[in-house]
Amino acid sequence: MNRVLGVWAAVAALVGLTLDAAHAAVQWNVQAGLSMAGVRWDTPAFDPGSKLGAAFGASAQIPIGPSTFVESGLAYAMKGFSFGESEATDNSGNSLGTFETLLAVDYLEIPVLLGYSLQTQGAFRTSLYAGPYVGFEVSEKMVATGAIESITDDNRLDNTDYGLSAGARIGLQKGPGVWTLDLRYDHGMVELDDVAEDVENWAWLVLAGFSFSGPR
Repeated sequence: MNRVLGVWAAVAALVGLTLDAAHAAVQWNVQAGLSMAGVRWDTPAFDPGSKLGAAFGASAQIPIGPSTFVESGLAYAMKGFSFGESEATDNSGNSLGTFETLLAVDYLEIPVLLGYSLQTQGAFRTSLYAGPYVGFEVSEKMVATGAIESITDDNRLDNTDYGLSAGARIGLQKGPGVWTLDLRYDHGMVELDDVAEDVENWAWLVLAGFSFSGPR
């Protein structure tokens, strides 16, 4: 934990050091999209499924070289996992259909990413990035959907997550800004459950957005 948080703090310090020198070239990004999340659960008797959710956020991209940049901001990500489907029955044992049980966990995340812009021609822009993130839980609920519908508060997982993110971005220059599309993977490194071992978040995120330059 200390190692990852140390890396995150070091990159965050780099953002602060470059902000004053590069404020005229800051690129602002707003994004929204979908997440497909789950957990790695090292228990042979249980194989959790994935869960779909939404993700959105805003960030600032600061150039630190001809092709390199640091990017950081705030993101809201809906993560969690599925316990799978079960059959619902009435008091007489008659089937009412199936329902799915989900643990829906939402996070406010702060990533700090080091990126590299690839050489491209024309209006297209392509970049790769990676770096640490820290996430703070804002909601945790047990959700049943299907033949049974219910939502109840839950508190089984740790309230703080951290890990590593890596992704790629393609962009199309249009008018005053760039329309972007990101594919990103989050690899959690926190054992979220104090009872079960090796319960760690993972998520794929697909994010569409718009990037524009700040005032000079």
